[in-house]
Amino acid sequence: MSEPPSKRRRVELSLEDKIKLIKESEMFPKPTLKILSEKYRNCASNPERSITDRASQIKLKFLSHYLETSGNEQGAVAEQRYRQATNLYYRLMKRLLDIERERLAPLKDFSSLLNNDVFHRSLLACSTEIVLTTYNVSSHLSDSSG
Repeated sequence: MSEPPSKRRRVELSLEDKIKLIKESEMFPKPTLKILSEKYRNCASNPERSITDRASQIKLKFLSHYLETSGNEQGAVAEQRYRQATNLYYRLMKRLLDIERERLAPLKDFSSLLNNDVFHRSLLACSTEIVLTTYNVSSHLSDSSG
């Protein structure tokens, strides 16, 4: 169960902390994906395909919106930002699953969580927002969508 509001901590990262988090996510994407694949196989219903399909669909929307607001010459930057966001997304997902596994031991089947569309969209949105705010892009993109 979650902590009462009075005991929740507010976490704020400095710009340097955010950049470090993003860089670390870029440095180790393959091991994270391999570990997640193992966790997916522990599920009654393997969510890997829906997770990768969803990330691909969201990528198209992200790139379209990024280029629409920042200009078509920003394609390489848009690709890099989305790659950073997805690397962070997978890293955060792995960490959340590790925490839940410890909390709910001996449970290993996280099908209900990993097949939850809202969970993935929210986590990917948070990851994207972290990357964009780190590079001062977020407010620029949201101002034009008004």
